[in-house]
Amino acid sequence: MRKGTIDKLRGMQVAACNLDFAAYEAAPGSIGVVSMANVLEHMPFPKPVLHHAASLLKSDGPMFLSMPNGDTVVWKYLDSFKANPYWYEIEHCHDVAGSRLAALPGELGFEMLDYNINPRYRTGMEIVTRNKGA
Repeated sequence: MRKGTIDKLRGMQVAACNLDFAAYEAAPGSIGVVSMANVLEHMPFPKPVLHHAASLLKSDGPMFLSMPNGDTVVWKYLDSFKANPYWYEIEHCHDVAGSRLAALPGELGFEMLDYNINPRYRTGMEIVTRNKGA
């Protein structure tokens, strides 16, 4: 999303690119792991992106997701004081409830393996799923 970050990674000899994942082309079932750490909340329509990830991911391949979680106690506490910084993130399209995000991969053929509140950002969640295959 940020060209400067991509440039820094490339400067460290890390293969990095800035592209629309929904337009990423690869052979079906050719990707071993998909990691979308703090990505989905920036997409206006995350379901088609997850569907595309499922088509590219190997059968039984894992997918990691993390994003803000409006279901956490900390989120609700910040809301009670009208002091929740996530509502001011202009790059966010979604700050969804954890229960909704946790259900979304299952609608697309993923099996939930793990769900946790992010230990560093108590207003976030981490989900590990497995592609049940095409």
